[in-house]
Amino acid sequence: MSKSLGNFITLRELLTRHDPQALRFFLLSAHYRHPLDFSERALEDANKGLKRIQTTIFNIKNAMTYASNKGDDSFRGKINSAKKDFLQALCDDFNIPGAIATLFTFTREINAYVAENPGKADLEDALETLRELTGVLGLSFEEEAPELVKGLIEEIIQIRVGFREKKDYEASDNIRERLLSLGISIEDRKQGTVWRFIVSSESQL
Repeated sequence: MSKSLGNFITLRELLTRHDPQALRFFLLSAHYRHPLDFSERALEDANKGLKRIQTTIFNIKNAMTYASNKGDDSFRGKINSAKKDFLQALCDDFNIPGAIATLFTFTREINAYVAENPGKADLEDALETLRELTGVLGLSFEEEAPELVKGLIEEIIQIRVGFREKKDYEASDNIRERLLSLGISIEDRKQGTVWRFIVSSESQL
């Protein structure tokens, strides 16, 4: 390896080009008994994985603002399974890649639940579990989307509500499609219009 050949990079250079947490996540992605091949693409994939988790947390916090008081035993079972499977992976010779796979399965289940009619207590339990599991891996996340972003989305939704009240459904649908193209899903419910971020893996739900 040599810098002149372009196959050498210092840790300091890496940290100027990538989120340190993405580097941590990348290093966790392989079992400690196996070699780990470095590439910029692999680091980008690690960063995308972190964003999936971050987006899931944003969605939970946002859904809490309109969640019902009902509970869902099936979803509670998925929360318990996530805890059990995560622990089993760690007990299996520190199989951290397996633990990460459990984490991603759990985020998909959470986002599917958020897209339905979630219960607040269930969401609180899911968020606490997500904090616990990611904390074991030394990861931390912001829990609220930037206020400016949330404010702009809410303002756009109110504009769309105005079009719907005027029965201008073409304009209303155009706004929905435009938001969807930006990774924001909106749904009209009895209690009003709700929104959530679309997770990159959602097509696999």
